Amino acid sequence: GVHEIRRTIRNKGNNIICKIAKKDFLLNLMTFKFTVGTILCVVLMSVFMPVLVNDYQLRLQEYNENVTDTQADLRTAKVYMNINMVGGRYMVHRPPSILSVFSKGVENQLSKFGLIVYVSSKPALP
Repeated sequence: GVHEIRRTIRNKGNNIICKIAKKDFLLNLMTFKFTVGTILCVVLMSVFMPVLVNDYQLRLQEYNENVTDTQADLRTAKVYMNINMVGGRYMVHRPPSILSVFSKGVENQLSKFGLIVYVSSKPALP
C-alpha cells in the first residue's frame, strides 16, 4: 500500500543522492588542487614527522621519570600523611598525547601534572 510506495520513493531518493555524491567526490579527486594538496601534505608530514617524534620521545621519557620518582615516594611512605606532597597537594602526572607526533596542538600549553588538594574534615585540636 501507501507505506510500500513511500519506502520505494525514499530508497530511490537516497540512491540518487548517493550516486550524485559519489560522482562529485570522484570528479574532485581528478582536480589539480586535490593532487597538489595531497603531495604538499605528504611532503610536510615527511619533513616534520622526525622532529615531532623526537619531541614526543623526550616528553615520554620525562613523564616516565616523573612517574618513577612519584612511585618511589609512594613506596617509602608507610602512612598516607607521610606521602611527599608539593605544598600540601598530591601530584598526578599527565602522559604526552600519542597523536602529538602529527601535530603539537595545545600539548605544550597544558600543564604536565595536576595537583590534588586534600582538605581534612577533622576539626583543629584546641
